Amino acid sequence: MLQFAIFATVGIINTGLDFVVFQVLFYNDVGSGLASAAGYLTGAISSFFMNKIFTFSMTITQLSTAVSIILRFAVLQCALASISALIVTMLVKYFNVNNAKLLSIIPLVFLNFLSSKYFVYEQKSV
Repeated sequence: MLQFAIFATVGIINTGLDFVVFQVLFYNDVGSGLASAAGYLTGAISSFFMNKIFTFSMTITQLSTAVSIILRFAVLQCALASISALIVTMLVKYFNVNNAKLLSIIPLVFLNFLSSKYFVYEQKSV
């Protein structure tokens, strides 16, 4: 339970970081698409390192392990973005777009946590 609470806290911090980067870029005449992508990427990079260090207490000593974890993280982020888009597309039939986006976060947080724990940052016993 503590691990999930740390994961959720990291997620809130990274969502705030994403939002700040988006706002700064958007209001400095960077297009909304590029600003959104830059904010998301900033949040994702921060998420990778914060979850590695704080949530899953992982130390990486080999380059091959680092590359493997980074690739799994990238695959997960692409999958989650696709699932998010699908959920929002389904929910906008019943809710306004902002509420649909907010509601999509609920299953994604749990899916992201479980996938991060057992797929991205899994630690095999030696």
